Amino acid sequence: MKREEHKIQCSIIEWCAWSHQNFPDIDLVFAVPNGGNRSLSEAVRFKREGVKAGMPDLVLPVSKLGFHSLYIEVKTPKGKLSKEQQKMHKRLRDAGNAVVIARSLDDFIDITKGYYSKHKKYESPSTRL
Repeated sequence: MKREEHKIQCSIIEWCAWSHQNFPDIDLVFAVPNGGNRSLSEAVRFKREGVKAGMPDLVLPVSKLGFHSLYIEVKTPKGKLSKEQQKMHKRLRDAGNAVVIARSLDDFIDITKGYYSKHKKYESPSTRL
């Protein structure tokens, strides 16, 4: 994970740890161990353990607004999705999940507020493919 994405993701996780009073179960957010530079043997081991290319960086396994879970891809403001990410995001959406892109902590907070709202249809401005 690139350094700037790493900083954004760390700030998101820290915010989630402190925000569970306002957003029940937000502290259930967890990271998916994708990406990064690994040795060939380590990459093979992770693949055998079930790591899949293109999976979003974070998962909130909480059902809201008719979605099963919320998947969050962390990108820099100029970051782009890879082809594998685009395909995986589509598959996750087709399976009934919300999939969004967070480009900052503020972006993630807006996404969280939307996901925890009472609106039936949730569309984040961060969902840019």
